[in-house]
Amino acid sequence: MVESRINELLTFWDKYFVEEKIEIDNRGCYGAHYDGLSLDTYISDSIYDIDYLSIEDYFMTEANVPYNERISLSAQYGKLDLNAKIKVIQCVLNLLSVSSYNKERNEYIVNKSKTFLQRYS
Repeated sequence: MVESRINELLTFWDKYFVEEKIEIDNRGCYGAHYDGLSLDTYISDSIYDIDYLSIEDYFMTEANVPYNERISLSAQYGKLDLNAKIKVIQCVLNLLSVSSYNKERNEYIVNKSKTFLQRYS
């Protein structure tokens, strides 16, 4: 029951973090448009940009899970066990808390997420 409710949180986050992205090749030419996660922007506008090589490094180091920007959070992490999901949730909430990117929206997402999680703790 709790695990399926946690999946609702991942789906909620997808509404905010999945956005249209554009591939840019090594010459700076624009390529294909695709939907992808924007958490790389959050890490680059945070203190974590100093500590981690990339968003992939952050998720592997902190949650021991791979991160793929082309797959939604719910699709990537929805089938993990509860402990792994909790680590992913901690990673996202910590990242939002320290990122200066879209600060007002971050506070809204963090507060809403914490309220949601408190109902099931």
